[in-house]
Formats: sequence, C-alpha cells, structure tokens
Amino acid sequence: MKKYILAVFAGLLLASCDTDNIAALYETNAQNISFENEEPVTVVTKASEITLPVTLMRSNTKGTYTAHYTLDTADEGIFTDNNEGVAVFADGEWKTTITVDAANMEIGTTYTFTLTLSDEDIETTDTILGKTNNILTTVSVMCDYKWVEAGKCKFTDYTMYEGVPYSAEDVTILHADGTNIYRIDKPFMAVYGEGDAGFSTDTGITFELNDDNSITLITNGGIVASADQFDFVWVDQYVPDYCNSSVNGNIFHYVMLGLVGGAGYYPGFEFEFEWTEGWPGN
Repeated sequence: MKKYILAVFAGLLLASCDTDNIAALYETNAQNISFENEEPVTVVTKASEITLPVTLMRSNTKGTYTAHYTLDTADEGIFTDNNEGVAVFADGEWKTTITVDAANMEIGTTYTFTLTLSDEDIETTDTILGKTNNILTTVSVMCDYKWVEAGKCKFTDYTMYEGVPYSAEDVTILHADGTNIYRIDKPFMAVYGEGDAGFSTDTGITFELNDDNSITLITNGGIVASADQFDFVWVDQYVPDYCNSSVNGNIFHYVMLGLVGGAGYYPGFEFEFEWTEGWPGN
C-alpha cells in the first residue's frame, strides 16, 4: 500500500513539474496545409461570369509560407486561376484565399474544376498527431436559367405515410425562360414545412415538357431531387422494376428508389403532382 501511495504521489509530482511545458509538448512545426472544404461545393449564378474564392488553411502560423496546387478541369476555356497555382500565407496568418474566374458559361450548364495540393505541401501534414487534411477540393458552378412562375400544382408524397398520404396545394411551378424546362419549386418543404420538423434542403424537381405534354425528368447522376438526407433516384435503365411512372392527363405519378443518408438505396420512394394551373394541355 505504501509503495502504491508513493507511486501515485510521484506521478502527480511529475505531472505538476510538466505543467509549464504542456504547450511546448503539443506544439507542432508542421504546416498542415489543407483546403477548407472537404465536400464538393456547388455555386449557382445567373451570370455567365463569376469569381470563385477558395480558402486554404494551415495550423502553424509562424512565418510566411508559400503553398502550391494544380487546377484540373474537363471544361476548356471556362476557368482561369488568378493565383497561378500559388497560395501565400503571411506571417501570423492561418488561412488564405485564392480566386478562380469562370467565364463563357452557357445557361443551364454546370462546370467543374478540382484543386489539388502539391506533393511537397501534402508532406507537411503532421502524421504524428494522425491529422487528416483535405488535399483536394472540387468546385462546381452552374449558370442558372431565368426562372419565371408558370403555374401551380398539387404535390403529394407517398413515401413516408401510413394511411393518408401527405400533400400540399398550390405548389409553384417555375419555367426556365426560353426553354421547355420546368421545375416544381421546393415541393417537400411545401408538404412538410421548412426547418424544425420540416426540411432544410429541397432542390425541387426539374423536368422537360415534351410536345405531347408528357414530361421527362431531368436528373443529376440519377438524382431527381434531394431533401435533407433523402435523395429521390430515377434509374429506370438499370432497375426498371423499381422505377416506373404513369400519366393521366395533368396528373404525373412516379415510383423510384431512394438514397438514404448517402449510404443505401431503398425501394418505394413515390410522389405525384397534379398540374392544376398553367398546364399547357388545357
């Protein structure tokens, strides 16, 4: 027992003696260069030209430091790196911003670029502390349409109901001026509300109106719409048994897959909308 007490006392004494050096023990000289955003970023603009800021960070603010990166894109003639692959941190500065110009964008088109740190900057990561940095970041920019109100619909979601489905009247339908493209504006927020118990994300449902007044869903990698952790996915070419539609005049009904939390696909995601005002078939 005495030996145990002495050991504990010695341990406490040692810890007490090191108190003044705790900061020094955990201080790193590594730069730990990292892009601020881990997830891809999408910027929507109505302009054909825009300047896109991208932030880099570091954990060691002593002295100046120059980081290097590369810009890669499949969209030729769109992006210009104003910093020409160089990001400079001033003394005492823990973050810095570079800018990329986007120009010559066409309406309704999404353009993408990726910035990747140089091998030398990646090697500045403090591996002793097990730190993981964002060594690359992807930015997309869409030159959006000019949207004008084109009517109303009754929107019904059959996905999360028991008995009576959830629906909302007078949900706005928008029209991309000069095209045959339409969008149901935030239908899930209209049904369930916005924030709190409702949705905080609702990308809407975009479609093309065909000459015979049928519609064709416009998807992004198969995704029709996103609402918080739910993605409605239309991939009828791969799983036709789980993706089907029906049309009855101005009533459009869809059944498809759902991607939940980005982790798994589930059948039975289902919605319907009745184009009550502004339907071209009248």
